[in-house]
Amino acid sequence: VISAGDANIDKQGGKAGVYVGKTEGRVGNQIKTTLITDTNSKIPVIVRDKNSFDQRASGILEGRGGRVVLEQVLSRETINEGDFVLTSGEANFPGELLFGSITKVLTSSNSALQQAEVKTALDLNSLTHVFFITKY
Repeated sequence: VISAGDANIDKQGGKAGVYVGKTEGRVGNQIKTTLITDTNSKIPVIVRDKNSFDQRASGILEGRGGRVVLEQVLSRETINEGDFVLTSGEANFPGELLFGSITKVLTSSNSALQQAEVKTALDLNSLTHVFFITKY
C-alpha cells in the first residue's frame, strides 16, 4: 500500500520511466498497488538488445513472489543476458517503460518456448516515491 502523500515525484534514484506496479484502488489516502513481483502480475513485454536497443523478442513478465521471470518467449527469438525488458504497450499498459534486464536465459532443447530470469531496474523494497501515470 502506498500513501497518496508520497506519490509526488517522477524519479527514483535518478531513473525515470521504470515500471513498478499497477494501482488497484484507493481508500482515503492509501493506494493499493500490485507490484511486478506479485504472483498475480502478468504483463506483456518486449526485449531490446543491450547494445543496439533493437527489439529482439516479446513475452510475458510474470511475478514470482519477490522476483520476476520472462515467460513465453519463442525459442527462435534471441535473448541474451543484459538485454532490457520493457512494457510492450499492449493490454492497457503504456509502452517502453523499463522493468529491468535479463540475468539468465533458461532454454530447453525440446521446448518451443524459453524463459529468462529478470533483475528489476530498482530495488522495489526501498522505494520511497513513485509517479502515477493516469493518462497515456
